[in-house]
Amino acid sequence: MRIVKICGKLSNPPPSGRREGGRSLRRDDKDIKSMNRYEYRELKNFCYQYPWWHKQLEELNENLGVSASSYDDVPTAKSMDSAVERKALRMVQLNEKINMVELAAQSVSKDLAFYILEYCTNPGMSFARLDALYGVPCSEATFYRHRTDFFRALRDIRNDYKTHSCSRFGRQNWNRKRESWNKGRSK
Repeated sequence: MRIVKICGKLSNPPPSGRREGGRSLRRDDKDIKSMNRYEYRELKNFCYQYPWWHKQLEELNENLGVSASSYDDVPTAKSMDSAVERKALRMVQLNEKINMVELAAQSVSKDLAFYILEYCTNPGMSFARLDALYGVPCSEATFYRHRTDFFRALRDIRNDYKTHSCSRFGRQNWNRKRESWNKGRSK
C-alpha cells in the first residue's frame, strides 16, 4: 500500500474508485474508457445542445417567409447572400447536427434510442430518474453499455462528417457513407 504525505502527515490514499470522504463515484461520472476524457466531455456537451437545436429549428420554421426588404428595389451594399439563404443554411446545419445525434442513438439500439437520447441530451439526468419517468426496459448495466456504444458511434459519425466536409457540398457522399456505415453496424 502506498503512503501519501498530506500537510506534513502520512496517510493512506483513498480506495480506488472513491473520492476523499469515502463517497463513491457515480457510475455516470466515469469517463468512457475507449476515448480520452476531453473527447468524452466534448461529445457530452455536444449532446446537451440537442434540445436547443430543436428549439432553434422550430423558431426558424415559424419565421420562414419573405421579408418586405426583398421587394425593395433600392440596392444595398450589405452582401451578396440573402437572409433567406442564411436561414436555409442555418436550418441545414441544425438538421445535420440533430441527425448525427439521432443516427448514433438509432445505430446503437432502436429499442433504447429514445431513452439514450433523453439521458444524453438532458444535463443532470440519472438512470434512476429516467427509469422513474419512462420505465427503461433494460438493466442499468445494459443501459450504460449502450450509452458507451452511443458515444463511440457519435464520435465515429462526427469524425466521418468532418473528414468528408459535408456541411455544404458533400451531402451525397455523406449519405453514401452513412448508409454503408449503418450496414456495417447492423451486422
